[in-house]
Amino acid sequence: MSELLREAFRAYHGQRIGAIFDEIGKYAATRNPHGYTEDDIPRLVKEVRAEMRAEREASQALAAQ
Repeated sequence: MSELLREAFRAYHGQRIGAIFDEIGKYAATRNPHGYTEDDIPRLVKEVRAEMRAEREASQALAAQ
């Protein structure tokens, strides 16, 4: 009997975890509208850093005038 209950719990738990991951996947899809992948991260970081550097340099140039 104990094994039967243990197996039933395992099956229930597995289904519940699957449902949670489905919910997380749906939420994550709304947070990535551009479809970025892990391979895009280094390029995006370089782009953002370049933009920040350009803005900082522009503000410093204005302050120096």
